[in-house]
Amino acid sequence: MKALIKSSTVRLWFKRVGFKLMRPCLVEKMRRKRELDAKNNASNSIQVRDLIAAVEKSWCRETCYPPAQQVWTQKVPALGQCAPTALIIQDYLKGEILYCRHVRHYWNRLPEGVEMDLTGRRFAEDSMICEDAVVHRSQFTNNRDADTLARYTYLKHLVESNLGFKLK
Repeated sequence: MKALIKSSTVRLWFKRVGFKLMRPCLVEKMRRKRELDAKNNASNSIQVRDLIAAVEKSWCRETCYPPAQQVWTQKVPALGQCAPTALIIQDYLKGEILYCRHVRHYWNRLPEGVEMDLTGRRFAEDSMICEDAVVHRSQFTNNRDADTLARYTYLKHLVESNLGFKLK
């Protein structure tokens, strides 16, 4: 003989145990969303070396810090590129942007705790670069003197062109 169990009893048991009851159409909708998210993440996944190569290839006089534009050359392409580069790295790899007031330099600390400084090699070996502050993105976008927002936007466009896709 079959035992009939009321659906309200099943709901009460699931609630007590901590499970959620979902309609089949909701389960299917969630499954499709997970698949779409996984597909988007896969299409936007990037190798760090590819990102570094794209950023370095994208540096130009127009993305350089304005007072340094007159002396910028392809021989030292990292000159004046630290602020927009730090923003680009944060876009793709997340983490924090660090600042050293002694040499007015920006670089990144990734979520894993590893520091990444693509533009630091332009300094002499004996230069003392230290972390004086963690800065927020808004500091760059509000800095009209350095025109950082325009330089960042242009560098981002160049990096996306070199990578072959846009960051979502």
